[in-house]
Amino acid sequence: MKASLIPFAANKRRLYFIALLLCVFFASMLLTYISLRHKALTKAAFVSLSEISYNSAQNVKHRMNDMLTLLSAESAIVGGYSDIRSPEVIGILKKQLAGSHYSNLWVVGSDFVAFAADGSKLDVSKGLYTRRAMEGVAGISPLISPSFTDKDCILFCVPIFRKGRIVGVLSASFYNDKFYDLFKSSVYGGRGDVCAVDSGGRLIASRPGIAPNPVLFCGKSPVGTVRTLCEPELLEAMKTGRRATVRTMLKGDIYYMSVAPIGLNGWYLLTSVPEAVVMERFSSLTSLTLFTIGALVLLFLAFLYLVVRFFMDNTETRREELASIAMREERYEIVTKNTSEYIFEWNNESEKIYVVPSYIERFGSLNVTAKAIK
Repeated sequence: MKASLIPFAANKRRLYFIALLLCVFFASMLLTYISLRHKALTKAAFVSLSEISYNSAQNVKHRMNDMLTLLSAESAIVGGYSDIRSPEVIGILKKQLAGSHYSNLWVVGSDFVAFAADGSKLDVSKGLYTRRAMEGVAGISPLISPSFTDKDCILFCVPIFRKGRIVGVLSASFYNDKFYDLFKSSVYGGRGDVCAVDSGGRLIASRPGIAPNPVLFCGKSPVGTVRTLCEPELLEAMKTGRRATVRTMLKGDIYYMSVAPIGLNGWYLLTSVPEAVVMERFSSLTSLTLFTIGALVLLFLAFLYLVVRFFMDNTETRREELASIAMREERYEIVTKNTSEYIFEWNNESEKIYVVPSYIERFGSLNVTAKAIK
């Protein structure tokens, strides 16, 4: 009886083994999916931050062009006075300065002497962008460290026209504590950091009150405010005039960083955002994905349970059938051993004869073969 149940016990072990293999296969597929999902989310984060950085850079460009346009409109007002450096003009500049982001406003005459809204005077004959504006070319200077101040600044210079003739230059200066307003951009709800760098990676403007990350920037300018970007991949991208996004480790935290050309003076907008903040944009997709995975796991386990239960029920039924057959055989054996009748069975196909044990006990062997009976 026990021997007859061994094949079914082996089948049961095979069933458990197959179920284990299915679980391992499903787990490996799940791990593969998680890995592919992470790569897909990382790629989506790259694309998202790259687009946000590019759009922010374009907004900065429009903002600066609007500033030049506004300054040109103010220069038209100044050009309406016979003396562009008169007290009346200086009074107008003071009012304009009070309600603007300018650090200072300057009126430069044909002698290249600048009168400031704060009452100071300065010889700007060596100023390259002032000379260009005097020739009729409005422009924005790169980051400069002027000798008259201990602050780095940027100059917006526009020519002053009177009856079609250039009579001077109107300049707006932005010191490093103010020109960040030109570059600021609300990235990821203000949880990302934005700063401006030139094509060589030199820091132009960063958020006031926040020192540049020493991992990102190294070195400093003579006045102590300018640092140089140290991320080689971003520097290489800026050399070729293209935008780029990288994923890097900063002080134990993972950050996504992107640079995008502003389109003025070779400047770039540098955006850095913690990975956790970037991934929050995909939290709804992640939650839906995890819900789907959970539902698939439950369905798979339910299916596996039904399959195992089906085979186990069949095995139990077969085991009961074998037990019943074994019991009948045992009863038959008891009956044939204790009967005085001699019973035999002849298999015509195999030519084998079966006799009851009582015959063998009395006669020792069967003297008649199947061939003899024929």
